[in-house]
Amino acid sequence: MQMPLTMLISTRDAVGFGLGVTVGAGVFMATGKAAQEAGPAVTLSFLIAAVGCSCTGLCYAELAALVPSSGSSYTFVYHAAGELPACMVGLTNIVNSVLSSAAVARGWEGYMRLLLISTGVNPPAFMEGFSWGPLQVSFLAPVLIGAVVAINLCGTLAISTFNNVVTFISVTLLLVYIFGGATHFDPTLWDPYAPHGSLGIAKGAGSVFFSYLGFDVLATLGAESVNEKVVPCGIVLTLFISTAIYCGVGAVFTGLVDYTEVDMTAPLARAAEQRDLPILALLVSIGAVGNTLTTVIGAIVANPRYCLSMAQDGLLPATLVRLNRFGAPGRSLLVMAGPAVVIAALFDFTAIADVVSAGALGTFALVCASLILLRCPCTWDSGSSQRDESGNTEEDDNNCEVVKAHAHAPKSVVLGLVSFVIFTFILGILVKLPLDENAWFGKVLIGGLGVGIAIAACIVAAPFVRRDAGAHVRAETIQRTAQFRMPLMPVFPLLGIFMNVLLASQMSLLTLIEVGVVQAMGAGFYFYYSAPRSHLNRQRKKTWTPVFDGAVPPEQVNQS
Repeated sequence: MQMPLTMLISTRDAVGFGLGVTVGAGVFMATGKAAQEAGPAVTLSFLIAAVGCSCTGLCYAELAALVPSSGSSYTFVYHAAGELPACMVGLTNIVNSVLSSAAVARGWEGYMRLLLISTGVNPPAFMEGFSWGPLQVSFLAPVLIGAVVAINLCGTLAISTFNNVVTFISVTLLLVYIFGGATHFDPTLWDPYAPHGSLGIAKGAGSVFFSYLGFDVLATLGAESVNEKVVPCGIVLTLFISTAIYCGVGAVFTGLVDYTEVDMTAPLARAAEQRDLPILALLVSIGAVGNTLTTVIGAIVANPRYCLSMAQDGLLPATLVRLNRFGAPGRSLLVMAGPAVVIAALFDFTAIADVVSAGALGTFALVCASLILLRCPCTWDSGSSQRDESGNTEEDDNNCEVVKAHAHAPKSVVLGLVSFVIFTFILGILVKLPLDENAWFGKVLIGGLGVGIAIAACIVAAPFVRRDAGAHVRAETIQRTAQFRMPLMPVFPLLGIFMNVLLASQMSLLTLIEVGVVQAMGAGFYFYYSAPRSHLNRQRKKTWTPVFDGAVPPEQVNQS
């Protein structure tokens, strides 16, 4: 018999996981790259990136309150767009988590070597690894993944406590770097403040955009949160705290070293060493080891929960649903840990980082679109809907909306979203092409695409102009208690889609082809394996379809 996941995650734990995943490689590596592009104005780059990421983050916050589950983006897309796109999103998340945990574990190994060297200790030979034909063998990275998996197997409380301790130490060391470095700040290094102008600031924002993206991992804790407010609060607080840390580190960093002399091997530590601050360099090196570790923890925590949710819906083998005696998804953990350990031990996958990034951007865009579809005023099928004459849904004693009839977003909204995505993607491709400044055709085409994007956005927004816009949720059977509501619908989701699609369009053609191949494989897996075993397909004729974690039939709500 399946046991539910234990609800142990508090807001403090959620913020700990959020900061652990978000304040990782971004602050230690992306800060140096962004400083080279924006100069001292890197603080503005971080602020711009934070505003852009908050559009996606707020979408995750509302959806996590609407459908608290362990599936995160998979579950959100499942309710809004159906099984096929949800299955592709879920498989993408699983592959990305495996590759990310392996790649970051390799990075952690590198930070450990740098830390030992900075203390005057020669790293042991086994930390160096070796080449074996096309393979790059590593010993420490797979050991790290194995250790994190072992802690995960001890349950949510164990991994949450461990993550909170490591995150607290790492963030504290970053604060020490900020305040310690501020005492040696050189104002002359801030002149000029923006040496490359607004274009440099924009490029810097693009470099640090991925430093804020930990929403998907945080949302996988929804089914284990003590209430529906935990994950939304965790996402919002993570955004605020990480932005403050990034801006503080960026400001101090560019006041310690000239932006033209940044050492990309270990930017923050090298900047402290150049100002004769060896203790500060040592502390930030320790912080880098800790923050990289929490990033690995986040990826390994999220992956089995994606598998668990997909298995609960019949899209993956049912054996992955089983929990161990500590309440952890043990089988999913072990099945997903195997590929991560092998990849970390034998391969260096930094070359496919863009593929992982492009897949993540596509997932974020789909999540933003999912919120629009779920909040959009519905077109209701005929059936036993619990709606009064005014068009509102009935509410049970727990103040939950009970939706029993099938509902669909207007076709105009769906077509508007598709057009919005296509026009934005084409615009992004045209912007990066080396068009002749005097070519009138290119200017007209870009202008036409801009108009098309605006019209598509207006079509999507039209249903929300009504006074009761967003009052109903489009779903097959969802009980909901509105704990967090996105303001100004659908402005923020559309901005999130625009930024994510625009960034995805800047990837190389090879990367886009590779992403297309991965998605085609995901679709093939769905039609070959998942669709015949899907619980939704088997129960399509029933009134109640339990398709998300913790769901109970409406008629049982008042019996609990």
